[in-house]
Amino acid sequence: MTIHEISGNLGAWFSENWIGPQYTRVYVSIGGKLNEREQRFNYPDQAKNKLYYSNAAYQMIPAFLRNTNSKALVILVDRFYPTDDLYKPALATVLRSNPHIDVLLLDLDIGASKNIKYLIQDIMGCVIKRDIKANRLMICNFIRFSHPNSTEIELEERVPNKIQRYLNRHPAYVNCFYQWYGYSIYTYNLVYQYRHYDVARSMHCSILLRLFERTFKTFSINSSCIQLAQMGVDNMPTQKALVGFLRYSIDFTENYAQTESLGENLGHYTYH
Repeated sequence: MTIHEISGNLGAWFSENWIGPQYTRVYVSIGGKLNEREQRFNYPDQAKNKLYYSNAAYQMIPAFLRNTNSKALVILVDRFYPTDDLYKPALATVLRSNPHIDVLLLDLDIGASKNIKYLIQDIMGCVIKRDIKANRLMICNFIRFSHPNSTEIELEERVPNKIQRYLNRHPAYVNCFYQWYGYSIYTYNLVYQYRHYDVARSMHCSILLRLFERTFKTFSINSSCIQLAQMGVDNMPTQKALVGFLRYSIDFTENYAQTESLGENLGHYTYH
């Protein structure tokens, strides 16, 4: 278990410093740094004025990486300031029981378009050189805001679009990018496969929200909630929306087993 702190050029650091072991998995978390221990939600009414544990520790190192002995490289991309006092203890706690994981902390302003381009180029250079298979690479963007202003809304839309665009230059890895749903309590622990589901997600959002409101008895995504949602399906449009949601969504706080092949489009992770 090793933590490296990097500022600037990730590719140059790989070339000059990285002589470590052969990794079999690479996970990239963009904007997932732990900033607050607790989270509030303004919707629905039953969730107001309640405190929930933040899932940012799992945004940094997801559960499915902790549940394996395979050597893994985690790249955390965010702005890391000297005054930050939460993410390092959280990382240390996780890594003490997961010595198979090494972490790179990359201090980078991901809002700059050129930085997105170079970031993906450097990551893919590392992945291809190390012969990391597509079903062992996962890039997750967690840059979302609970109450975004116009500038933040633009950033939320631009960053994932550019990540996918640059990843498209590597055909074997085009499905490796996942986007966080954000600060909705129903999907707080989920990411979705951006390339295949982003447009459908927007189209089905209102249908799914009504279904979740009607069926969820607890306010988090877990197997019991999904079963309730499936039982609540009463028409074809809702069924179609739910099938797509389940097919392309991953809970990063739950244990998953990676497989060599899962399906035509989503081929990375599945429940045990």
